[in-house]
Amino acid sequence: MKDTFAKEQKPLESCQAPSFSFYQLIDDLWHQGGNPNPLHRLCTLMRKMKVKSFIREELELNEELLEEQNMAIQRYNQNVGLTATRLTFFRSLPSPLKWDDPNELPDDHLLGYAVIATLELPDDEYRTYLLESVVRPPSIWIPGVENDLSIEPITNYYVHNTRDFETTIGTEGKSRPLTLTGSFFAQQNDITHVCAHAALRMAINSSSTLTTEKLTNQRINEILGIDFTSPEKCVGHIDGDPPETKTGLNYQELEAVVRQLGGRTVSADFVQNTAVEYDQFIYPFVESACPVILGIEGWNFNRSSIISHVVSVLGHTLNSDRWEPEARSGYGGFPAESYTPVTAWVGHYIINDDNFGMYVTLPSDMLRNYLVPSKNPNLHATRAIAIVPSGVRLSGLLAEGMAVSFVQSLAKSEWMDQFVIFLKQTGLPIIWLKRLAQQSDKIVSRTLLQTKSSYRQYIDGLVQRGQVTLTPEIRQRFENMPEHIWVSEITLPHLYTGNKHKLGDVIIDANATDEEHSTVESFQLAWFPGFIYFGSDHQILPWGVRTHVPLIREEETVPLLEW
Repeated sequence: MKDTFAKEQKPLESCQAPSFSFYQLIDDLWHQGGNPNPLHRLCTLMRKMKVKSFIREELELNEELLEEQNMAIQRYNQNVGLTATRLTFFRSLPSPLKWDDPNELPDDHLLGYAVIATLELPDDEYRTYLLESVVRPPSIWIPGVENDLSIEPITNYYVHNTRDFETTIGTEGKSRPLTLTGSFFAQQNDITHVCAHAALRMAINSSSTLTTEKLTNQRINEILGIDFTSPEKCVGHIDGDPPETKTGLNYQELEAVVRQLGGRTVSADFVQNTAVEYDQFIYPFVESACPVILGIEGWNFNRSSIISHVVSVLGHTLNSDRWEPEARSGYGGFPAESYTPVTAWVGHYIINDDNFGMYVTLPSDMLRNYLVPSKNPNLHATRAIAIVPSGVRLSGLLAEGMAVSFVQSLAKSEWMDQFVIFLKQTGLPIIWLKRLAQQSDKIVSRTLLQTKSSYRQYIDGLVQRGQVTLTPEIRQRFENMPEHIWVSEITLPHLYTGNKHKLGDVIIDANATDEEHSTVESFQLAWFPGFIYFGSDHQILPWGVRTHVPLIREEETVPLLEW
């Protein structure tokens, strides 16, 4: 938490002391009111990343903390106190236990921080919650030369929504600012904000999709007119609430907050449209660093009540050895699939769940609607809201469907003969085009959102590596593309899993509406080894790419150790 200062100077504490216990630390900080699971998860991540020291500070109340207190006062219409403690964790243990020397305690040894708020409620009750936390994406430290440590993300673990966050240790008179790259975590207090607030804050504050100031609980309530002056202007639960008191937010309100902040949403209702698999809808957004708020429902058999919750999806894992993608097709699995989306190799989605903590992994198969949703007692996905730039209206799933349809039509039509003749005339190789045609029922598609500029940078990389040359006409065609595009990267199973390579791209206008997505106007271009095809005038031009090329990937999201 930026520019937030301790009441008094505190030294570092050793996590390696024989008497130290994370469980005792949590017991010392957490009152019985509230759910301590997120703090347990944070401390678990610290142990896994070999934490050695931390600092525990009681904070002066800054503007945001005072907002939290004032909202509770309005909610109860009585005096409510608030105290806040900041925990900041480090990978090193300097001697002596001082934090002001960057040589002894390097900035990049910061593992994470948390601000823990406790409301002192009427009737001597308390509510403790994790107001804010940022943790480095799970990483390992690899010894290097001269005792240096290389910090690397764990294998096949891709957190696509991270930002740089500033925090502070020390008092206003003597402090040290620190910066940490990670995903934002927040927990509801179920009095003045609920899980929907937490999901919005985790999604928006973790992503660079919306260039806005840090989203707070107070700001969400302001946008939605929640001021606790009447039952319909409340959220959460307190004893004595009238039966008609509003307890949560609906999906329309979540989307309204995003619009007010200058963004746009693309959503899907998996209850009304059971033909849409939740993970095929969310993956293109998540891979494109657009966070997704995922709604889940189910039946709690222990409490005999309905579960209705939202989480933020920020990344995914990858299992390139997974048996199912090819076996399902090879053994005639049901339902039959015309192609294989790369979601088939996604083992888990990386989510922040305000009930259980940060960077937890959701098995991709866990929330599928194998039954009609209204009859399904198991946890299942009900809705997804993707937060996207203002120039995006079309979902990646619809764009991918159009791209795959084009490729499969190409492979089975007279167009294929024309392309083969064209390649022979230009002396360009036809082997990969033939392989694609022969295996058109096994193609793999990976779809992600790009800006015109970012896609040009990728193409320029191919140019720099000598894999293609751009003529002035093709350069101009790229310049004429829409600002936001969906790129479906077309490949084959073993090229994807073994090389992270593709055979070509199909590009669709991301600003098309659902009704327009299958029209000629939304199709921009497609290229494969030897040729590039433009949809506006059906022109075919030579394209110097002769073989498979790397997928589009952000270098900072690629682990050093990748399988």
